[in-house]
Amino acid sequence: MVIDLKQKYKLVFAIENSETFDWLLKPYAVQIMKNGMFAYNHVPVTSQTIKHYTKDYSEAEFSVISILDNCHNSMLAQTIGHGKYRSKDFFKELSINEKLKKRAVKFLRKKVDEAISILAEHKIPLFFKGDSEDIINENPIIPIAEKLKVLFVFDLQKDKLIYKIETKLGENKIKFDEKNTIILNYDPCWLIYKNMFIQVDNNVDGKKIEPFLKKDFVSVEKAHIENYLNRFVKQIIALYPYKLIGINENNYNKNPIPELSIETTLTNETALALYFNYQNEKFEYRSERSSYIRLIKENSGFTFNIIRRNTTFEEEIVNWLKDNGLVLSVGSYFLPINIHLNKNGKQNGQRTYDVINFINENATYFNNNAIKISKSLYKNFFIGNIQLFKEHSQKQDWFDLKIHVQFGDFKIPFSALKKNILDNNREFILPDGNIAILPSEWFSKFHDLAIIGKISGENIKVKKNQFSLISKLLDGESKLENFLQKSSAGDFPIEDPPEGLLKTLRPYQQKGMSWFMYLEKNNFGGCLSDDMGLGKTIQVIAFLLKMKQLNAAKTKEKTDEYSNTSLIIMPLSLIHNWQNEIQNTAPDLKVLNHTGTFRSFNEEAISKHDLVLTTYGTIRNDYEKFSKYPFRFIFLDESQYIKNPESKVFAAVSKLNSKQRFVLTGTPIENSLIDLWSQLQFVNPGILGDLKYFRNKFFQPIERKGSKSSEKRFKQIINPFILRRTKDEVAKELPELTEKIHFCQMTPEQNEIYEKRKSEIRNFILESTKKLGQEKAYMIILSGLMKLRLLANHPIINERNFVGESGKFIQVTESIKKVLDGNHKLLIFSQFVKHLSLYESWLNEQNIPYLKLTGQTNIAERENMIKKFQKDPNYNIFLISLKAGGVGLNLTAADFVFLLDPWWNPAVEQQAINRTHRIGQDKKVISYKFITENSIEEKIMAMQDKKKDLFNNYINYKNKSLINQNELVDLLY
Repeated sequence: MVIDLKQKYKLVFAIENSETFDWLLKPYAVQIMKNGMFAYNHVPVTSQTIKHYTKDYSEAEFSVISILDNCHNSMLAQTIGHGKYRSKDFFKELSINEKLKKRAVKFLRKKVDEAISILAEHKIPLFFKGDSEDIINENPIIPIAEKLKVLFVFDLQKDKLIYKIETKLGENKIKFDEKNTIILNYDPCWLIYKNMFIQVDNNVDGKKIEPFLKKDFVSVEKAHIENYLNRFVKQIIALYPYKLIGINENNYNKNPIPELSIETTLTNETALALYFNYQNEKFEYRSERSSYIRLIKENSGFTFNIIRRNTTFEEEIVNWLKDNGLVLSVGSYFLPINIHLNKNGKQNGQRTYDVINFINENATYFNNNAIKISKSLYKNFFIGNIQLFKEHSQKQDWFDLKIHVQFGDFKIPFSALKKNILDNNREFILPDGNIAILPSEWFSKFHDLAIIGKISGENIKVKKNQFSLISKLLDGESKLENFLQKSSAGDFPIEDPPEGLLKTLRPYQQKGMSWFMYLEKNNFGGCLSDDMGLGKTIQVIAFLLKMKQLNAAKTKEKTDEYSNTSLIIMPLSLIHNWQNEIQNTAPDLKVLNHTGTFRSFNEEAISKHDLVLTTYGTIRNDYEKFSKYPFRFIFLDESQYIKNPESKVFAAVSKLNSKQRFVLTGTPIENSLIDLWSQLQFVNPGILGDLKYFRNKFFQPIERKGSKSSEKRFKQIINPFILRRTKDEVAKELPELTEKIHFCQMTPEQNEIYEKRKSEIRNFILESTKKLGQEKAYMIILSGLMKLRLLANHPIINERNFVGESGKFIQVTESIKKVLDGNHKLLIFSQFVKHLSLYESWLNEQNIPYLKLTGQTNIAERENMIKKFQKDPNYNIFLISLKAGGVGLNLTAADFVFLLDPWWNPAVEQQAINRTHRIGQDKKVISYKFITENSIEEKIMAMQDKKKDLFNNYINYKNKSLINQNELVDLLY
């Protein structure tokens, strides 16, 4: 055939007969004559060749061409024959290989359906061609949007069964025959009827229609009717619209009974299989069976009993299961959404428990909605509703909790479950031998109670101090819970100051006194953790004076076993401060000073005083005598002294006897949360559990793992018992504090020896760590870091043969001169007494008067120095060791502070600054921190910045630092 490409061509889709595949759909380019008619010339096209004939085609038409590309002989041989055959050989093989032919036919029918569906959607017509050599008929075959409805009719007559179909297109009945109808595609079924192509509805395939192209009905002889009904008719009425004449039918219209079956799968996993029971027929949820049909033969004739699945009802059940924590797994199996899996994504032993737990939790719903529960497991597990009942009553110092669990008919006291909770064992054996699975959330919910609670018959006793640990278990708001909420929120009554108080309390100090009274009324202790310099001492004095007056106003009849004398324990350096403050503020309070070598413990003398002042060292030695005396209140000032729970001083103060205990500290956490545990354990024993419990419950989850939930719970417990105000919050009248960092560059000779020693120390530490392990090498690490810190200050401190200057020393001495020239007073702090000695020598050389306070300074000298600095204009410089002068000093005469070296815990540095920036200061205060560049000091500063969150979170204090061994090693690099 000669093709003239100058002529106009049109793309058409033609129906062509095929000996192998009945009818095929093929794209052609047809030459158009001048009168618009199809010429004889036409050529098959592909997605690659159509552009050579015409570009007048739509995207939809091009999509159809691309689909039909797959139906060419060569593509069929490649796709269906997997490249084993050439095109010619492939079709020979089809004639003898029935299996291969079926696969090819299925593939072609799928592609033809895809193509026809696009043509119908876009209203693109077909054209009839007939055999491959025929011309293409130019009369279009139009797609019809409406689908053909087919009704299968079975008419049982006296001696035969008539089978026929009724077909409708819209409201019009259609009569098929061989002359006007072609089955273009069998499955899905597309028909060519006259000049239309139509899709058949309800997935009726062409084989069901084909017999009726040649005849109006099919007749089944009487002898074959029963078999025909069972084999053929049953299939039809299961899938398609039908009409029965002379045959009875019973349709089951009730909702099915859902069934959840606890089963072990083929992979040995526990899951919930969902079934739906219709009368006596059970369907798996994911089964493809949509109906169950049974033929019954009776004297009266034939009856079909028909059960059709109610998919709407079934999906309602499935949606409820999904909404309440199940997910669909494989087949008809469901699993709890939070199923326990191991590292490989497989279920672990908890999964069976999770499945049973889901059933038990929803037992009420299942009962109310007639959902059947069945099980097929290796153990006899209890299946049913589990109810928890709780009651509680409050005694003076105890809570009595009565908790029991109802497992069906069995009432079990919580005390019987305690071992399971502590052993993390979810299997509890009921009296009848069945195994009840305890809900997983009980183990976290009741774990604290199981540890701290004391079994008393069927009841559990809990100390009042430990209420915060179990408060969430109690139903309703108790008086104690109300106290905790109000104390946390600061929502407690503000009391009037006591009569005879010689100083006026600031509003926040009055609130602090009132907080003590609120705690006292509710029989709790607490921690006053105000910033340094805000007057914690006067708040305590006001509280004690107020309580003395209240007690005096009451009847003299003794109401408890405690005396009216209180004990205050403090560092030795603060004794004088307390005595002076009491004398100047509340002289009505009678004070006994129990310190010194010649002290004696006399109960009669103690009883005649309102207060006994003593020191931590004295208590450590005299605790046996003190522990026998029933004090009213005990206060610990600078209570961080008892931060180590293994120390003798902690053990000593813990044995003291009093109605209530309180602590005062600006730095309750210096190293870790254990510090805070020690102090709160003193004021409210057991409030955070014992130390082992605290480590497991809070310390490790918070500090080691960063657990937000543990952190939140910890705050909830401690907040009612800690009152902290910062200077920024409450003492707004304080003058401005300016904190500056002064970076000092090393001199060349200092830098040389620093780098040399750093390399030596690092190598030695690495060798020691490798040999001993990091834990045993801890002191070696600390020693090495200490040497580097001294070198950063001045090499001469440790290197006697050093010749040269220190960059920091030069900067500090120049700054001292400037401060003195401005007629200011200056506090100079260092951790190292040796470092202070360098400046002492320099001041002597310069003939500059100064004062120096270290740990060797006795109390009398200390008080004398403070007076001199505060009042004598000749003494403008005070050298102070950080440890000796961090607490107990009121040096408001100073307006400059020099911090010569950074300390691991910047809270200590803040304490030093607070010696002058405190209540009573009327001058602007400037603090300088001197840091040597490119030294360990810079790394200490960086480390401090990373550690601020702990105090921010728990004590609302922003300048604390914790340090561990790994961080110490990091400082060397």
